[in-house]
Amino acid sequence: MATTKTIIRWKMRVDCHIDAHGQDQPSRYYKQDVPNPPAKEKPEDKSPAKQILGLSVPVFWTIAVIAVLVVLGTGVGIGVGVGLSQSRSSSDSPAPSTPTTADPDPTDPDPAATDLTSESPSSTSSAPVTSGTVGLAANSCTFSTPRTFTASDGTAFTQFCFTDWPNNGEAEDGSEVSDLRRLTLYTFEDCMEACVSFNNNIEADETPCKAVTYNSNLTSIIAVGKQGGNCFLKDKKGVNVLAIAESASAYVV
Repeated sequence: MATTKTIIRWKMRVDCHIDAHGQDQPSRYYKQDVPNPPAKEKPEDKSPAKQILGLSVPVFWTIAVIAVLVVLGTGVGIGVGVGLSQSRSSSDSPAPSTPTTADPDPTDPDPAATDLTSESPSSTSSAPVTSGTVGLAANSCTFSTPRTFTASDGTAFTQFCFTDWPNNGEAEDGSEVSDLRRLTLYTFEDCMEACVSFNNNIEADETPCKAVTYNSNLTSIIAVGKQGGNCFLKDKKGVNVLAIAESASAYVV
């Protein structure tokens, strides 16, 4: 029995201890913290970096952008240079001259007319020619409505610009127009004066001049057209036929 008590007391001493006041206190056991195992380090990703044509992506795109800018700049420079060169060439080259094209007077050529071609200023000369059978003579008839011209003896003519009354063409009275004479003159006024002079020098039984057609393009009418003159004295007024700017007609009022 004594042995059993001894064992019990010993056990109690193990489980408890007596404090200073004689009271049993539970023994204090401290749990020792077990350290966590060290975290395994994540192995470094040693996969190779992405490359384009042997270059890293940023380097590749930087070079590509620079190359594109260089190409664009070169193209713009070439375009501007070519444009300036063409503009300079256009401004330096003289403007092509437009040759004067003239149609022959519809009046039929006179078989008995003599070719009076001689040297004279070019038809492109700025000043009207006053001699020869080549070039442009003066022509004062440039208005759109009829006007009256009074000859030196008082004879009045009604003028029609840009108009032709061709030989054998329709007359105002329904018959045909006939040429009485063909002359080479250098103004429309001289042509009308020639009609007056013709009437002053004919016999009583001869047909008087009643109208004229004048063409200032000597080259077209005489040198090329072989009309035998550029002033045509006519026996009557014709039906107006629209003609080129160098042509004009008039009749005695």
